[in-house]
Amino acid sequence: MPNWALTDWPQVDEALKSMRVPPPSPVPTSYSLGVWFDTKLNKITATLALHTPLKFVTHWSQPWWTTTLSALRKAYNSSLRASKRECHDSSLLMSARAARSSYL
Repeated sequence: MPNWALTDWPQVDEALKSMRVPPPSPVPTSYSLGVWFDTKLNKITATLALHTPLKFVTHWSQPWWTTTLSALRKAYNSSLRASKRECHDSSLLMSARAARSSYL
């Protein structure tokens, strides 16, 4: 699986600009157009694969987890602890419920 966040996009852009693929013939047949398209797609795919590292994915990986989720989880846990510590304060309880809603 490619790691698009670490792709060197300026080098990819330069490589794609310098790529020379002739245009399809003015009146292409479906076969010649398919061959032309496959050739162009293979060159673009190879260029992207050359400049994009692969992710190290294990069965423990969580590719859907983001830093935003980490921040929401941290806010939820801290507000939950504060509401448990001060159980008589209803504003802390409401804050914990709001944090839970945004996190979940």
